[in-house]
Amino acid sequence: MRPLLDIRPGETARLTSVGGERAFQRRLMELGLLPGTLVRLVRRVGVGDLVELEVRGGHISLRGSEANALRFERCASCETDDTCARRRRDGVHHEAPPGATGASSAPGPKA
Repeated sequence: MRPLLDIRPGETARLTSVGGERAFQRRLMELGLLPGTLVRLVRRVGVGDLVELEVRGGHISLRGSEANALRFERCASCETDDTCARRRRDGVHHEAPPGATGASSAPGPKA
């Protein structure tokens, strides 16, 4: 498990745990930071010690001290799968929207 300090801007990692006080953990989980979720570090802002994270298509800013309560693991398929970078660029990465089957919803020809 790695702290957020070990993740470079633009890198995606899988959240493994949320530390801190119980109320803090609950609030982050309400924002979508659940163990197993893929998180991308968008940028670090020196003023105010802020970090911007992309989580489930939304952006969340946290203080550096708060972000230190998060632990991550490297996304193994990001390193070995060439299509992973393409999916991440297209905004779908490993997570598909609920109900997505990969098939077009347009009706096909009738037989």
